[in-house]
Amino acid sequence: MTSHNRRVDAYIDQADSFARPLLTKLRATLLAHPAGLTEAIKWGAPAYLHQGKLVAGFAAFKQHCRLRLFQSEQLPASARHLIDDHQHLQHLDDLPDQTTLHAYVDARIAQLESGQRHTPKRTPKPEASVLDDLSAALKAHPKAAANFQAFAPGQRREYIEWITEAKRETTRAKRLATTIEWLVEGKKRHWKYENC
Repeated sequence: MTSHNRRVDAYIDQADSFARPLLTKLRATLLAHPAGLTEAIKWGAPAYLHQGKLVAGFAAFKQHCRLRLFQSEQLPASARHLIDDHQHLQHLDDLPDQTTLHAYVDARIAQLESGQRHTPKRTPKPEASVLDDLSAALKAHPKAAANFQAFAPGQRREYIEWITEAKRETTRAKRLATTIEWLVEGKKRHWKYENC
């Protein structure tokens, strides 16, 4: 069994009384894994590593504890369900049994040893539709229109969303006028913060 990290001892000791038995049991289960996980504190909470790579962790909150399973997206469904089932742990009965948790750890270690890396796929947002009032204002100000078209889609979206988020017509009209003013000058929506 792996030796205990004193910082994890302190974390558990400082947790609320309802959480201490849960954290103690999770810790014992993770440290009992045959791979000999290393115990550490990452992001202010206990974490368990295999050869320096994150495998699992847990944290205590005001009314529940949470089991964190790293890179669960690429694991088999039998291991992946743990991330959904163990987000709000409040009682010892809520904890996964040792066999289940060790199966997750096994799957994560196999993933690490195979060299698999998870890179989330980003789906680009669709081009934002230009509003009727903005379109009319851009037609009346060719320089603003040219600068608007030269911006990246996300930069155009920032102006469109800013205008549409206005709750009152007067606010919307004011934002539209400001948008045209800034676009004539070639300014992005958040130009004030570019040099911060």
